[in-house]
Amino acid sequence: MAVKNHSMKNVAPDFSVVVPLYNKEQYIGRCIDSILKQSVKSFEIIVVDDGSTDRSNFIANSFNDDRVKVVHQKNGGVAAARNKGIEEASAKWILFLDADDEWLPNHIEEIGCIIRCNPGCSIVSTQIKQKLLDGTFKSSKINKKILDSAKTNKNFHNYFNLVTIEDSVVTSSTVAIHKKVIDEVGLFSLLTRGEDHEMWGRICLLFGFATSEKMTAIYHRNLESVSYEKQSQNDVDRNLLTPSTLCVIREIEKGGTPRFLKHYVNHKISLSVKGAVYKDDFWGARRASRKFYFSLSPKVLFYHFLPWLPRRTVLRGLIMVKWLKKHCRTVSKN
Repeated sequence: MAVKNHSMKNVAPDFSVVVPLYNKEQYIGRCIDSILKQSVKSFEIIVVDDGSTDRSNFIANSFNDDRVKVVHQKNGGVAAARNKGIEEASAKWILFLDADDEWLPNHIEEIGCIIRCNPGCSIVSTQIKQKLLDGTFKSSKINKKILDSAKTNKNFHNYFNLVTIEDSVVTSSTVAIHKKVIDEVGLFSLLTRGEDHEMWGRICLLFGFATSEKMTAIYHRNLESVSYEKQSQNDVDRNLLTPSTLCVIREIEKGGTPRFLKHYVNHKISLSVKGAVYKDDFWGARRASRKFYFSLSPKVLFYHFLPWLPRRTVLRGLIMVKWLKKHCRTVSKN
């Protein structure tokens, strides 16, 4: 696991990479190794061991490279771990990588390219592809045509429009944030779920965002991540609206809001209504549907009225939709 020592004494790195770590002994070696294999070499790695009880700490400390720094803290959650890493960072640009994900060798190089091509932006990201449990890959929906259509009048990208197309347009394993931004908007909120999207929303309401269609990171869907996603969805269903949605709603309530923010909120509410209906929680779906902003969009109208239809009719329709999806997958395989 040890690698050749790479000294960066008295030289400020161009990038700080923060890796929150908690009981990921199976994956942390792969994670750090993917960072050390980057084509760009001017970076530091700050691994924040958030009170791991397995061999994660031992493996992180086994890398013989001056750029790897392991700090420890009592278990406080992933947001607290990222905040600790930010405090320890010495570079102007801070990147993040989850301990069970990995980067392709050109990730930091592509981040640097986006920054140079978009002077004045304060948050940038590449795209991520998912490695599913069966070993196949799922690609991002973002392409150059979509990015060109999402340009703002300052030639940045409209995060709130893009996220309605691809929810993972910014992730905690692809994002890079300028440190001055964090000084203004603050650190990650200490939430149990959704702290990352809430952070991206807070930043993109105030600062320029730019991205690329290139996929330079891999999100590994292991059993732990699937379990976490299900729990996250349960939390969303109970609370109806995610922290990022509530953040934008507060901005809308201030008045003089661009229409695209209402479009973003309606998209998020649609997901909440859909999730509640699939769980047979029509009371929750109806409660969420009342929060839609006025729109003649077919999607908004559909999800606004869906939970008010007869329950038996809706459930029969969902069964039919599931059958059709399964049938289409079977036909495509054959």
